[in-house]
Amino acid sequence: MCLVVLALPFLLILKLFEKPVDKSYEEVESVLKEMKANNQEHNDWDYFLNVPIADKNLDGIRKRVEVIWDYDEFMYETENEGWLLNEKGLSELKEIINEFERYNT
Repeated sequence: MCLVVLALPFLLILKLFEKPVDKSYEEVESVLKEMKANNQEHNDWDYFLNVPIADKNLDGIRKRVEVIWDYDEFMYETENEGWLLNEKGLSELKEIINEFERYNT
């Protein structure tokens, strides 16, 4: 417990100085399609969801997808203790992808 209390200020400082990453439309599209297919590795999802993107439009998409992953109503636990999107989560993700594709065509 003491270790957790000591780690929190450190994590907050890291978050304050976190630099947004450059991602292209194609890179974001690729991650979204992998999520839609429930093929993405957890670490890849985690990186995409938790690291801001320099392009504000693409970061807005990232933030919308992040909301899906913040609520249990959109996910189910797999046998190997991972998490994937359920039908409701996939439906929300498909809607975001459709808007993303309309915006970028």
